[in-house]
Amino acid sequence: MKKTFLFIMGLVVSLSLSAQKVMRVEMNDGSVAKYSTADIKQITFEDAMLVGSAVDLGLPSGTLWADINVGAQKPEDTGNYYGWGETVTHDSYSWEVYTLWDYDNDQWISWGEDSLDFANSDADVAHVQWGGEWRTPSKAQFEELKENCTWSLTTQNGMKGYLVTGKNDNSIFMPFNGVFTSEQQFVGSLGNYWSSTRVDRWEYQYLGCALFLSPDSDPTEGVDIDATAYRYYGYGVRPVIGNITTKPQMEAVDMALPSGTKWASMNIGATAPEEAGNYYAWGETETKDNYSKDDYAYYDASTSTCSFLGDSALYVYYDSYEMVNDTDTVLSIQNSQYDVATKVLGDGWMMPSASQFAELMNYCIWTYTTQNGVTGFQVTATNGNSIFLPSVGTKNKDYTSGSGKSTYYWTSDMSTSYSDYAIQLSAYMDYGKSLMTGSRWFGCPVRAVCK
Repeated sequence: MKKTFLFIMGLVVSLSLSAQKVMRVEMNDGSVAKYSTADIKQITFEDAMLVGSAVDLGLPSGTLWADINVGAQKPEDTGNYYGWGETVTHDSYSWEVYTLWDYDNDQWISWGEDSLDFANSDADVAHVQWGGEWRTPSKAQFEELKENCTWSLTTQNGMKGYLVTGKNDNSIFMPFNGVFTSEQQFVGSLGNYWSSTRVDRWEYQYLGCALFLSPDSDPTEGVDIDATAYRYYGYGVRPVIGNITTKPQMEAVDMALPSGTKWASMNIGATAPEEAGNYYAWGETETKDNYSKDDYAYYDASTSTCSFLGDSALYVYYDSYEMVNDTDTVLSIQNSQYDVATKVLGDGWMMPSASQFAELMNYCIWTYTTQNGVTGFQVTATNGNSIFLPSVGTKNKDYTSGSGKSTYYWTSDMSTSYSDYAIQLSAYMDYGKSLMTGSRWFGCPVRAVCK
């Protein structure tokens, strides 16, 4: 709240009418400053901006999220609205008042070291207003927040929004703060939050990357991490501590295999080779809290059976290098709507077939070892390249079993005879590894491949 005191000369007492009027300000340290009232138009007292608390949501990057928006007093407050890369608020938001656009000369205004990301610069309102290590989150940090937390549509003290809960059970509330253009709109109905990231295409430099929230019954649909908006729009800012400017890129590792198949450098959802990443039930493309038959998308309780998925394909059995022992018919979901690798990674990535896992087993050296404190298999190719498959267990119902000892990875194939099972890589410590069937509703990691 602002309280403005206008200086009305006729109301000033205890001073001679002929004397020069002076405002005397004594500081806490005893120093005194004097100002001529003739030079002062008005004095404004403003409440100091509240700095939020950092919440640890157990994210892989270690990023900490604030519990309130910039300018808010409590989690359910909308807080202030800013244009992308602005540090001041406006009465209305348009290109005419946007401080990074010279409207009269039709050109951009740099904030100093102009780039695709303004974090920690003088254009970062979280950094400028809150100080310390606070910054506006990057697009990659919004992606990490969506992928590693549970988003629950809820109402908190009369404000609708999402309760975002980490795997460590800590949470933050993201209110539907609306948007401000010519006026404030959609408060309680939609949420809009700026990232520090600009769209990475010259012809779209007028767009900033944002988080868009809507009240969808399916949170995965109601939380849009790929939203963009005109940079002058008045959106909210939810600060973070920690830096991720780009999402870790999945590398395709050439393992010198006869088929030419390349293997991903880490699991889907991981940010390092040693991380488990996400767990998925076979044929599902979203993570969840409970991995059970009753919760499985393709289980029909009325018939007590699972639906057959995929197209007919051949699974190749190997005896040794370059020797095929036998083949078997399977159903494959590779490159289909059920392939989580294709959906999440795109660009030619896919779940490995049973044959591709068999090829990796027969043409590479598998060494059970520890890497950065995590046990698993170091798989080394004849060309010296290698990948690491961490032993991160499997998800059964709401808990993880076998972590640190058991190695399970889904293939894209399932049995043509038994609808409950799909083929997976299975190993327990270094007692041998094999391709065997596992219950499709269990949650297992996925290591993608590409050609």
